[in-house]
Amino acid sequence: MNENISHFLKKNYLKKVKIFCPKNRIDNYIIYCQKIFCFKNIEFIKNLENLNSDELLILDQSLLDVLLKKEKKYKDKNIKLIVLFWNGDLDYFYYKNKIIKLKKKFKLYGFTLSNFYKFKNIYALNNFKIQEKIKNVNISGVGLLKKIKYKFPLIFSIYNSITNFQIFKKMVFSKKIVFVGTTSLNKDLLSRIKIYKFDNKVLKDINRFYLEKNFSTLHNSYEELNFLKKLSKSNYFKKQQFHKKFWLINLILRNIYFNHLSKFYCVYIKNQRSNSFDILRSRILKKIFIIDVGSNCGNSHISARALYCSLNYKYRTIKANFFSHKKNYNKMNIFYNEINLIEKKLKKFLDFQKFNCQQIELIKFISKNSLY
Repeated sequence: MNENISHFLKKNYLKKVKIFCPKNRIDNYIIYCQKIFCFKNIEFIKNLENLNSDELLILDQSLLDVLLKKEKKYKDKNIKLIVLFWNGDLDYFYYKNKIIKLKKKFKLYGFTLSNFYKFKNIYALNNFKIQEKIKNVNISGVGLLKKIKYKFPLIFSIYNSITNFQIFKKMVFSKKIVFVGTTSLNKDLLSRIKIYKFDNKVLKDINRFYLEKNFSTLHNSYEELNFLKKLSKSNYFKKQQFHKKFWLINLILRNIYFNHLSKFYCVYIKNQRSNSFDILRSRILKKIFIIDVGSNCGNSHISARALYCSLNYKYRTIKANFFSHKKNYNKMNIFYNEINLIEKKLKKFLDFQKFNCQQIELIKFISKNSLY
């Protein structure tokens, strides 16, 4: 970890940290404060009306404008900001102009999911360690259920199971390998490619291969793997900004990987929207293993999913990352050499078709054939 940021975090770990964020981000901020930043006291606030001098504020990237509108009010109060870029460099570049404006008025520390670039006071989570010991965090500004979730996780697990009993009873005694998160390239996800301004030729290839076909009758995984090879080797793809290339390749890799993995009887894939059963925060599902493939927006080993796995599935997490958090893939030909290795591994993975195999056999196969 960079010495400057290490000193800053140690200096402020006892200080009350205020967090201004949307409701759907509260859980993730708590786990980051607990397992990465080690802050002891956090308060969630509903507005930025009454910040004091020398305040330490974690400001969600989606709410940067709120502070920019009040910069004159707080410019002389020595307020320090922490901004987490949830989609790594994609979000950093998306919010870059606002970040530059805030840096002129406040001391800002940003955290991203990759080590691809070096910007002043923007730090890669690749260099951080997940705290093994559970840190007690004093939490205020949230409802009772949120407090129970973190102060009494077993009670929350029971509540979570009762309120989602139908899915819970299917999971509690089953030996499943579970993934929680987005796995498939749907139309909503692919529409974001336009937001990040890819080259027209890249968009044309993506549209032709994915959007012009009915998603319910999509091509097979071998065909998709061939598409990945051709796309990654095209000159117009290579000219894209690196973080965009990395994200798009990761989306396709994840789509191939989970399309095949979903065919196994012992695998359960839970889209975040499929039901409200909170598997990652459960303490009572003792027979399942969680698979973690890292973030699709960067190569950091740290993500919200990884932190929940560390907390609740420490010895039942299957690491199957496509990329290493120790390498900078934005150097020389490291990225393209890695893609070649991944393609070979994926081909072997697709050839494994014992769809009725037991959980333990599939765990061994995945672990043996994962790069990182």
